[in-house]
Amino acid sequence: MTAAIGRQGSGGDRVANRPQDVKEVVKLLLLMEPADGGFRGLPPQPALQSAEQGICDEFLVGVITRFQNRWSQEIKPEATDKGTSGRVFPVSRTLTQLRLLASKPGAAKPPAAPVKTGPAATPESQLLARAKKLVTTADSWRDSAEKVLYWAKCALDSPGQNAFNDQALVLVNRCFKVNEHIFTTFAKSDIDRIKAVFRNIADFYAAVKTSGEYLNVGPPIRPDDIAYAPVGGWARKDKAGLTFVLAKCKDKSDEDLTDIIMHESVHFAGGIDHYLIGGKDPAYGSKVFTLTNSQALQNASSYSYLAYIARMNPALWSTAT
Repeated sequence: MTAAIGRQGSGGDRVANRPQDVKEVVKLLLLMEPADGGFRGLPPQPALQSAEQGICDEFLVGVITRFQNRWSQEIKPEATDKGTSGRVFPVSRTLTQLRLLASKPGAAKPPAAPVKTGPAATPESQLLARAKKLVTTADSWRDSAEKVLYWAKCALDSPGQNAFNDQALVLVNRCFKVNEHIFTTFAKSDIDRIKAVFRNIADFYAAVKTSGEYLNVGPPIRPDDIAYAPVGGWARKDKAGLTFVLAKCKDKSDEDLTDIIMHESVHFAGGIDHYLIGGKDPAYGSKVFTLTNSQALQNASSYSYLAYIARMNPALWSTAT
């Protein structure tokens, strides 16, 4: 390796990103097990294609950053230092760790390119095919959520005039507590803010359905990861998109996998992170119903829960969990 690759800075804080060095790091990642942060044995990753050609893009920077976070104790302080985070230097603990893991017993050559007749189906490719198909289902959930938001706004304009609209407002209040506002104007502003998140998700799903990009299978970053996505990545056109952990997702029902897609889409396209109860406990599951208005607006699960329930029979909107 001749020079640094990875996250690009400005001014004097720039790295060379020479193609041969980028390819060397990618080669190491392809030799590493998924559990270690690599891609050995996984199907060809569309988002990795540019890096395999020697171009360091946002996806590769994300892979490097996640690798450093995974092995932060072994390479510290490179995972957190501003000058080294998201980068690999010729003389660095990050490169040493990459080479160490790539040389583990059983490491194989990078997977060969698929034959033109089409590669055999693998568990990874089957999961990606399911996920792409279920994006259409997730999009219908998103549409249901937007309709509920519209009806809830109508109920705010004319309370008590339409029982259906009032029921929609009950659901929105369960998830986001907009009724905490004294003035209707603020509650309606919150609904517009929530709708904007779902509008971004709609644009994201349209791109996935057209191109098939933004869906990947990869190793977990944390032991309990089921799937993950960079928060706000859609606005940056980050091809990392949604990453599914095979062992955790392959046996999920279609409904559960759709829910995972929706939740990660709120992170990626909606730019919403988790709200941490007490600063450490993510508000997953029915915990969303315990949050305040301001907390819920910052919590990805509140949005995915709205979509999950909105597509149900309206009779269930006030009680479903």
